[in-house]
Amino acid sequence: MPAVSTKRAKTASVPRYRNQAAQRVLAVLSAFAGPEASLGVTELAQRLGTNKNMIHRALTTLAAEGYVTRDPSGARYQLGYRVLALA
Repeated sequence: MPAVSTKRAKTASVPRYRNQAAQRVLAVLSAFAGPEASLGVTELAQRLGTNKNMIHRALTTLAAEGYVTRDPSGARYQLGYRVLALA
């Protein structure tokens, strides 16, 4: 009896095509689902286990599209009006 390959079965549950940049931006956006009204770059980087540069780039992208905005102090971010369109 020939050997049966399990390679296909192992990869069947993992998406074949994934966009890491999109996953990172969505992880940053999802971090705002908690009880805090606003979050800072350092705080997000620690929570998500990534570097501040990536967080800053993701926040810049989200802010440009209206999904997050800077709070009045300018040091922290909060959800923007555009997230309401997702509801």
